[in-house]
Amino acid sequence: MAGQSAPAPAILASALLNAALRNSHVHELQHLESGERAPWDLTRDIEEGVSFFPAQSILSCGRVIGISGLQSMRTKGPREGMDDDIRSWVDEVSQHILVTLLSKYTPGLSFPRAFLIQYFDSRPLSSQSIYPSIQQRLPDRSAEEIESILGNLQTHRVYDFDELLQAVSQVSDTLFEFNQLHRGLEIKETECSSTQILLLIEGIDQSLEETIRFSNPGAAQARLIPLLRTLTVLSRTYASFLSVILVNSISLPYIPSIDLAREEASTDGNDTNAWQRQHPQHSQQMDQQQQHHPNVPVHSIFAKIPEQANHHSKKIPLSTYLSPLARSLDQGCDVHLLVSRVEGQMVIEVAKDRVGDKVGLWCAL
Repeated sequence: MAGQSAPAPAILASALLNAALRNSHVHELQHLESGERAPWDLTRDIEEGVSFFPAQSILSCGRVIGISGLQSMRTKGPREGMDDDIRSWVDEVSQHILVTLLSKYTPGLSFPRAFLIQYFDSRPLSSQSIYPSIQQRLPDRSAEEIESILGNLQTHRVYDFDELLQAVSQVSDTLFEFNQLHRGLEIKETECSSTQILLLIEGIDQSLEETIRFSNPGAAQARLIPLLRTLTVLSRTYASFLSVILVNSISLPYIPSIDLAREEASTDGNDTNAWQRQHPQHSQQMDQQQQHHPNVPVHSIFAKIPEQANHHSKKIPLSTYLSPLARSLDQGCDVHLLVSRVEGQMVIEVAKDRVGDKVGLWCAL
């Protein structure tokens, strides 16, 4: 129509991602002056925390959600552990979700609103440790009110997998009791009308390492799978108010793309064919990973973006370690969030969403 300007050309999402990260403009893109959220932006979901409505947040009730750290490219081996930054970021994300949920409730409720089950080797997270976070989020609340709000958190510190199973069983009993009272309208309407309950479990993978050490990975998986089924049943039975979040303590391996490895080899004066001749095993292995790796449960959308420190590295940043429990844990999750470092920034991305369409959403914090 005359007088109207031509439509703007389409821009590929991958081009937007790469440009944003290269120019360190992630935050500017996420906080557009118009106030509109970009289609790839996960910020609002993370800020909102657990939600009743799947359309509003990836962290919604009725789901089992996994949170994993993605091993940095520069990490040479699995037993060096998760990068300190990545580990602290994973802890930060899970604590944010917990604090956000607790901050929604008034003091003095008759039932807990959050259940925290932690393997003893995980970072200690207690009512005392999250008190400052609640206080910062609710500055108008008195110390007594904050203490009462923290009373809505029930914690279980476990020392082996059997104790973890027992803690899940205790939480299940409490949820059943709450649901019965809810259905019978025997508790206050204010408690029933808008209830969100979080079951947060940290360190399932760590709790099974003893089984792997003294037996084998198959025995550990045989113990893990029934637990994951139980958690799925709980999330479905109490889908109207329960969200289950599993925080993995063992980082997933960073699997670079074959194109990235070849590009790095080219910067050192080798063409693609020469690289393949010099590294036939790596070439074949990475080609298989590019199509489908049977042991790697999730893949990052940022796999082709190298760390600046390793951009000229002659070594292929390929981790040979794959947690024997990683795939089983992923299969037990409806949603899987990855926490990683991209261009020095903390990035959270949706690597799996089998109950929605949010795969590929991400944000930098």
